[in-house]
Amino acid sequence: MDPTNQKIVAMASGLKQGVTFLNLAGNMVSFFRDIINGFGENFLRSATKFQTDIKAKSLKDAYEYVIVNGRSNAMNINLLSKLNIRYRLSNTDLARIKERLRTGRNGAYNWDNWAYSTLRSPDFLNRMTLFVARCMQDGVWDAYSMENGELKYNVNKD
Repeated sequence: MDPTNQKIVAMASGLKQGVTFLNLAGNMVSFFRDIINGFGENFLRSATKFQTDIKAKSLKDAYEYVIVNGRSNAMNINLLSKLNIRYRLSNTDLARIKERLRTGRNGAYNWDNWAYSTLRSPDFLNRMTLFVARCMQDGVWDAYSMENGELKYNVNKD
């Protein structure tokens, strides 16, 4: 291949990688679509009792809790993050993200990990909401707490 063609192929390859990245990561359309689809499906299944017995009130309370308390970071890991790490409910694992950010080429500015949050966040929201709703409905939610940064389960409150 002559040098001109090599330059064209290299430019096209870089452009292709950039377009692929933007289609997968940072895709706000799929971010909102996945959140709305999960929300609708969860409430529809709850209302019709299709393959679940979670009540709409538990689901509503769980959405409120997860939306308000779902944001955390590697410096401030909250109850939802600890539950996710313990039970592997979603593909958002803050411990692994923290490690990747710390060891990545660009450290805290490792923007591709932040960009892929548009794929991870809806999954986290919907899975954690179902888990929290189940715990609330079964009376288990009050048994979980955080003490000195550690997840604690009090069997007496279950």
